[in-house]
Formats: sequence, structure tokens, C-alpha cells
Amino acid sequence: MAIIVVIQDVAEVDALVGWGWQLALAGHEGLCILHIFDGVALDPVDLDDAALDAATDPTLAAIAAATSDGRRASRGPDTSSIIVRSVRTSRPIAAVEAEVRRVEPSLLMIAGRWRGEQRPLARQVLDHIHCTVLTVAGGATAAPRRVLVPTAGGPHAARALQLAASVARQTQGEACALYVEPPTMHDGEAVGRHILERVVRDAGLAPSAHLSTRVELDSSPREGIARVAADYDAVLIGASNQGFVYRLLFGSLPQAITEVIDGHLVGVLRRATPWDHRLRHALENLATLWVPQMERDQRVELYDRLQTGSRWGFDFMALIALSTSIAALGLVQSSTAVVIGAMLVAPLMTPLLGAGLALVQGNRVLLEDAVRAVVLGFLLALVIGVLVGLASPVKVLTAEMAARGGPNLLDLGVALLSGVAAAYASARPHLIAALPGVAIAAALVPPIATVGLSIAFGEFAVARGAALLFVTNVIAIVLGAALALWLTGVRGSGARLWARRVIVVMVLGLVGLTIPLGVFLLDVTGRMPPNLTDEIRTVADDNGYRFLHVEQRGDAMEVHLQGPGQPTTLFVQQLREVAWERFGQPVPVRIVTELVVEAR
Repeated sequence: MAIIVVIQDVAEVDALVGWGWQLALAGHEGLCILHIFDGVALDPVDLDDAALDAATDPTLAAIAAATSDGRRASRGPDTSSIIVRSVRTSRPIAAVEAEVRRVEPSLLMIAGRWRGEQRPLARQVLDHIHCTVLTVAGGATAAPRRVLVPTAGGPHAARALQLAASVARQTQGEACALYVEPPTMHDGEAVGRHILERVVRDAGLAPSAHLSTRVELDSSPREGIARVAADYDAVLIGASNQGFVYRLLFGSLPQAITEVIDGHLVGVLRRATPWDHRLRHALENLATLWVPQMERDQRVELYDRLQTGSRWGFDFMALIALSTSIAALGLVQSSTAVVIGAMLVAPLMTPLLGAGLALVQGNRVLLEDAVRAVVLGFLLALVIGVLVGLASPVKVLTAEMAARGGPNLLDLGVALLSGVAAAYASARPHLIAALPGVAIAAALVPPIATVGLSIAFGEFAVARGAALLFVTNVIAIVLGAALALWLTGVRGSGARLWARRVIVVMVLGLVGLTIPLGVFLLDVTGRMPPNLTDEIRTVADDNGYRFLHVEQRGDAMEVHLQGPGQPTTLFVQQLREVAWERFGQPVPVRIVTELVVEAR
């Protein structure tokens, strides 16, 4: 193993090479110094001692001096463990990536901000390089011997403390674990001592002449760190995530630690990127390559539209009430056209898209607004459905209602694809015309109206099925919308743990729903004998009835017909014989008839 130190400027040489050499000695590793400068790309050149000594380039000359000083002062690895490679390239990140693949380092060091100037390459390294990275900021020109390690007990701070302790032992210096405790707590120093003891113990270390602990009482952690850091050469911080590195080294806050601790080295250690982050990064690259990404003004317009449409208000309430009433009346009279009209009026799709956007962005406020609108909309629609059912003079389970009482896995697929389509169409202004078609494909209000009507009619099995369909549609549409928006370039500014947890819970919920949906699908397909529908239609036609559909409900066969009155005993017996013959055993037969009377 080896440590890679990336050098771009002569001012960085002494501190980065010195610190890198100390870490290499402490870990008994090699040191690879990668000198990068701008220009026409050439093949990397390995520089031996003679070439370094004769170098006229100021940076290479400084590297030669720094490595010579390190070798003379060391009692560690052989001098052959230092390799200097000089690369002239117009794409520095490509040179770093190639070196990482060649060396497979345990650590990569690079300057993030030096004497107030940002190093753009450092941000690219954090984005594209997946090994452990130590990003250094400051303006000091000497390798540190006394290093301060602020910690709150996280695993990243433990790793930083291990590195600092190994350097302290090698250089006969000091590493200090620091905990800043607010002065408002009684016995705050004792609490801090307890935390530090646990951190040191978890890091596999023990207090010694080269490793000390210190508790500082201060209401501002940054001010407390800055005050203690005056007695040390450098501060080494274990980053909790990549966003922390960005804020610390590239942020513009006037009170950032790198500005408070003026004249000191500040190192931020970011662990090797976990495999799931690498996978996400690869998927983001693929999405950027294959899917047209939204422009900034398009994202702003989309956010404004979904945020406004996801709020519960009078307009939303009125549309819910009207669409549910239309859907309920259409369901009672089994009118497909009326039910489709209700789907176009329903406003529930917008807050579901807003919830998908909130999960991708990590926007808690938008998610709360969307959830509130969906929940209140569901309750209002349910009440209206029950009231229409109680007021309806016809209390018969219609074909339209029954169709929503037995959802299956195919409905889950429709909902998921509808969410993707709706979000993609919303993200593309020229595709907005496709949204009404998506609203028809992913029915939201009709299932709620079916639940209310079925409760009023006493058809509780249908009510349960329709409720399952609504829940399935909601979860699948939100996840499909989140996926489509992520693919089109809507990303959060930073990882949100709560958003990831919500997505995981929803995915698990969707997986759990596949069990009852799969059972319904088996009822529709696997348990219905072949040619049963044709034989029932023939019997119905012979008796003057119009066959609608047949479905399996538990152990019973349910036949839906339209006709002039109640089926005769002979007709019922004929249907029973057909069912028993096709199933090969006696099965309960239930006949649902819609009354049709012709006036002449």
C-alpha cells in the first residue's frame, strides 16, 4: 500500500509532502507524489533522485528538497518507497484517477483551499475518487508534529485520531482528542471526559505521552476548537459525510473553521466511499448520459407548480368533493364515461408528484404539505362516497365497483408506470398534454368512492379491495415520480437520512403489498377454469340476460349480469351446473344482476 500526495503548486509542497511522509512512515507505507501541471497531455514521467536534484521547475525542486529533508530525518522505510511522478495534462482529474487505479492507495492527500484560494481539483477528487481522502486547507509551510483532533464520538473522528496518534508516535509529537461541551450543562467536563474515553477506546488506543485528551467548555464548537488550536500545528477532522467536507473547505461562511484557525493546517478526512454511494454515483452518470436533464429554470418552475398544487386549500377541497361525487354517481350507474370524467377532475395526482419531488430533494416541508393534502383528500372523498351510497335509491354492486374491489399485481405495475409518466410529463413543458391520459390510467378518486359506496351497501370485501387499490396507487405513484424526477436531473443538495428511510419504508411497503395483490391475481388467472366465460355467456344469452363478467371471490364464483329481473330457478341451476362441471367440484355461485327494464 502507499499514500498518494497530489501537488499542484509550489506553496503546497512543504506541508503536504511533509505530512504525507509522516503518515507513510507511521503506516510503513510508500509515498507517491503526483505533480500535476496544466498543458498539453503527455505520458507520466517517473522522476529519480538525479532528475529531481537537477529539476529547474520550482515545484519539482521544492519536492526534491522536501523529500531529501524527510529521508534524512526518517528512521522508517527505505528511500525507494518515495516515487515522484510528473504529469502535464489538461484534465487533472483523469491523471489522479489513473494514479489511484495504478497504486490503489490507502490514502490520498490533496489541497482543498490554500491561503484563501480554492483548489477546484479537490472538489472533483471528492466527487470522483472513492478511496479515503485527506483534504488539506491552510497556509502553513511545515509538517505538523502536534495535531488536534476534534471529536463528538463518530467513527470518522476515530479514524482521524488513529492517524494523528500514529504520526505523533513516529515524530515524538502529540495528538490531542478534543471535545467541546456547552457550559450550560452541569458536570459538562465530566461528561466530555466520559465521551473522550469511549472514543479513544473505540479507536483501539489508550492515553499516553503522545496521545492526550481535553475537554473545552464553549457554546460554539468552532470557537472552542479555534481557541485550543492555537497551541497546535494542525487540526485533523473526521468528516461525517461529503457535504461536511464541502461546507468546511469550500463554503463561504465567514466563521468557517478554516478561517477562524488562521495560519494552521486543517485536514478533513473523508472515508472511502461505500459501495452504495459508488453505485448511486454510477447510476447518476448513466442517467445524465442517457436521459435529457432539466435546466435550472425548468426545475424552479416544476418546484413552484408542485409546491402550490400540493397544499390543502379551498380549491383542492372543492375539486376533491366534485370529482368524488361524479365518480360515485358514475359507479352507481356503472357508467365508464362518467368515471373517466371524475378521474380528469381529481387533483390528487399533484400532491403525489410533490411527495416524490420532496423525497428526491429531501424537502421535509413539501412532503408534509403533500401528505396532509392526500390524507385530508382521502377522508373527504370517503365521507362523500358513503353519503352518496346512503342516499342512492339503487344499492346494487355494479361492475364498475366490482372492478375496483379486486386489485392485482397488474394494477401495481400500472400505478408505478403512471407515476413515472406523470412526473416525466410534468418535467417537460411540451408534454403537459399527456397528463390527462396519465390521470385516467392511474385512478385515484374512483377507488375511494368505491370504498365509501361499498361501506354504505354493506359490501365490505369490495371496500377492502378498493382501499388496497388506493394505497397501492399512492405508494407506487410516489416512488415512480421520485424515480422519474431523479433521472431527469432533480437531485438534493445533500443526503437526507430521513428521506432515504422514508423511501426504504415505502419500497418495503410496496413489496409487502405484492402478497395480497398476487393472491388477487391468482384468483383471476390461476383458479378460473378455461372456457368458463364462454359457457356462462351462452347460458345467459339463452335466458335473455347480458353477461358482464365473472370473477373469483374466495371459494365462490361471482357472475355479473344485466337483465329484466331476478334470475329464475332454472337459470340459476344451469349456471351452477356449468360452474360445478368446470371446477370439478361443487362451488358456491353468486349472481349479481343489474336490472334493465325496457319501456315500450
